[in-house]
Amino acid sequence: KDQTVSNPVNRAELWLRVGKGSDLRRTATASLAPDGHATGNPPAPGHALARSACERGRLVWARDDSTTGPRPTLAVPIRSAERVLGVLTLFADRVDDPPEQLERLAAGVAAHIGMYLERRRVAELTQALAHSKDEYIGLVGHEMRTPLTSISAYTDLVLEDPALSEELRPMLAVVQRNSATLR
Repeated sequence: KDQTVSNPVNRAELWLRVGKGSDLRRTATASLAPDGHATGNPPAPGHALARSACERGRLVWARDDSTTGPRPTLAVPIRSAERVLGVLTLFADRVDDPPEQLERLAAGVAAHIGMYLERRRVAELTQALAHSKDEYIGLVGHEMRTPLTSISAYTDLVLEDPALSEELRPMLAVVQRNSATLR
């Protein structure tokens, strides 16, 4: 038997953790009227419900059938392994008994958001690592060029000295060649 949801979701909010703490920040919203068009009057933010789902680490239903407008009805934690990255909060015009189908659907959407967030985090870390590597290589190059310039300059000066013994010339030529290679 096909189950239908009698209270379609008309608003969703994405709450993500800020820093390493447990603070949440609303980062995205989507609103739809029952006819499928975007609405202009957002309901009160679902921060308390999102925080509750984040702290508990599990799906939370709000059972408030207020007539003052849409209320948060469902909050689903967005996870990466054991860590809660954020919360997906869904709103409806009224709250009926929670259908399992909606819970599974919301949990699936939250899982996809979690995978996306982790892929984005990996990409950001990869970019930061590449930037750090470039900075390190630039710093090492600069730190090595300074002493190599002195070594090369003094080697050239010593090699120009006519009083330099023929025994030392090949050794200084090796120093000159190796400093040029390092540079």
